[in-house]
Amino acid sequence: MVTVTQSRPTKRPLALIVVAGSAITSIVIGVRITFGLYLDPVIETIGTDRGTYALAIAIQNLMWGASQPVAGAIADRFGGARVLAVGAVAYMGSMLIMASATTTGVLLLSAGFLVGMSTGAASFAVVLSAVGRIAPPERRSMALGVVTAMGSVGQFVLVPATERLLDATTWQTTVAVLGVAVLGVVVASAAIFAPAFRGRATDHIPADAAGGVDDRGLRHELRRASSTARTCCSTWPSSCAAST
Repeated sequence: MVTVTQSRPTKRPLALIVVAGSAITSIVIGVRITFGLYLDPVIETIGTDRGTYALAIAIQNLMWGASQPVAGAIADRFGGARVLAVGAVAYMGSMLIMASATTTGVLLLSAGFLVGMSTGAASFAVVLSAVGRIAPPERRSMALGVVTAMGSVGQFVLVPATERLLDATTWQTTVAVLGVAVLGVVVASAAIFAPAFRGRATDHIPADAAGGVDDRGLRHELRRASSTARTCCSTWPSSCAAST
């Protein structure tokens, strides 16, 4: 049990926080979707095959999923803005490494492992957590829905824009430009428009609820989730037998 001080007042209206979160999810998820456009030019440049490139994207998806709970836990403890900034810098670095890749190993490392982990640190897990904490209960669902939907809107904007950029220049330049764009949008949104991203989870807990907050940590929650999964697995056969 921890003692939490009164929540600090938000200096920006909820609308600007939603705009900032939407900008982050749009650019990060939108850039991630453009990786399919690099298939043919990457194969021609590096001399690999479609299976290898598909493996890189599969690794990217796995690392994205695996890194999200870790990034969310770190953001709750140290503040979302720090995690977003680190994720954006890592994202740009990953894209620059990919742009300079000449071997299959570097491609798997950059487009697979590094981009996947960076996406987890600079997208939904951190942004939705911050928006959900700062939004009042009666407007929380709408705020979270808008921010989530904007991740899809980024695809419609960035995919055709990336195609035009590929037609005008090389895929290496295109990847580097998008990496810099991610860094600029994420850092600007987190630092300027959304001060709510800067605090820890406990900084946004109302004072009247502070006494009942139980900060049990990620380890406890993982054990609780594991226990729930074991319970479901043990009761599922008997439930199926009873229904037949």
